[in-house]
Amino acid sequence: MIVIKPVGGICNRMRAIAASLEWAKETNHDLKVIWNLDSDLNLDFFSCFMPIQNMSLQNERIEKNQLKILFKKIIKKIKKISGQGYNVHIYVQDIYNLIEKGLSKEDFKNYFNNISQNKLIYIEANWDFYPLSCSPYNLFRPSHLIQNKIAFFSAKFPDKIIGVHIRRKDHKIAIHHSPTKKFIDIINQELEKDNAQSFFLATDCEETEKALLEAFDEKVFTYSKIKDRNTPDGIQEAIADLFLLSKTKKIYGSYWSSFSEVASKIGGIELIIVN
Repeated sequence: MIVIKPVGGICNRMRAIAASLEWAKETNHDLKVIWNLDSDLNLDFFSCFMPIQNMSLQNERIEKNQLKILFKKIIKKIKKISGQGYNVHIYVQDIYNLIEKGLSKEDFKNYFNNISQNKLIYIEANWDFYPLSCSPYNLFRPSHLIQNKIAFFSAKFPDKIIGVHIRRKDHKIAIHHSPTKKFIDIINQELEKDNAQSFFLATDCEETEKALLEAFDEKVFTYSKIKDRNTPDGIQEAIADLFLLSKTKKIYGSYWSSFSEVASKIGGIELIIVN
């Protein structure tokens, strides 16, 4: 069995789960997800997404110092049921260490496939650590409430619409490498090529949203009104933004942002990083 605890925000967790689904499928392991409600994402899984096949899930609201206790309980329960006694622990830093070694995708695959020879594996991850031969992202379906909001809003989209994701708030790397002015220049260039073009803007910054609406008026569509991603409503609006972004023709995204990347993978559309 693979026990995965995805960490970080919504898209980091989606990436980790997508990799785990692929890994479990290829190595014929059962998959259990521990979904921790914490300061990074304070909302249970089923308020975000529909159930995913071939994956059991446990919502937990636990502090970091309680994780080892929880894992020991899970190990004890699994051992009692199945008699499995082989344990492997992999943490986020372990994966970063592999990245620093310059491992190729094939090296990563071989590394994790070798680990899968053990019967019980625990891993914490915040990105798609296992190479994906397909796109497990289409297994993620928003909850019914969020789906209805997405369907209602996306019905307003014109035929020609480009996605724009501008990450701000505390993301210093994105702010530095993907300045708002650069996005404005790109939108102007797209309008010069085709004035009928429209844009869907997803951003976590009210000032940025206001600046683009003032600059381009009805050419820019926006959905989310709650920019605080630490509230349940804010998290659900972020998920709606993510899937609305995936329904555009292509995405101009922010540097070093999982949100831009995951949206493009959900929609199977081109991602152009503004840098």
